[in-house]
Amino acid sequence: MKGRARVLDSRYLEFIEYLKKLGEQENLMRMIHRLSNPEYDAVETAKTGLVMEMGEADKMIYSFWQKGWIEIREMEKTGKDGLDKEYILKVRLGRIVDYFAQERLERSARAESSFSMPRIPVLT
Repeated sequence: MKGRARVLDSRYLEFIEYLKKLGEQENLMRMIHRLSNPEYDAVETAKTGLVMEMGEADKMIYSFWQKGWIEIREMEKTGKDGLDKEYILKVRLGRIVDYFAQERLERSARAESSFSMPRIPVLT
């Protein structure tokens, strides 16, 4: 079986359109939201909705798309029945997880430095 691949997300709007067609946009946003919020509570989120959090997830999807960590490919394959198309959503999950781990470290370091008390010499 011979085939060729074409990356469909050369433009971000095209990428989002295909995410929607594949039914993966909400799944991807939910995954990113969960990875970015370690205290994620599925029950509470289901009650209140993902409105505010999804705006942040949208921004992250765009950033990860720019970095090439999320992409969609269209594979054309010739088989017995002629030309077939197959779509592949490629998510470099390892890089995304590493990104969030690094972000948490930086956040905790900033919080620690803002809460630390300056040392003042005591005069006797």
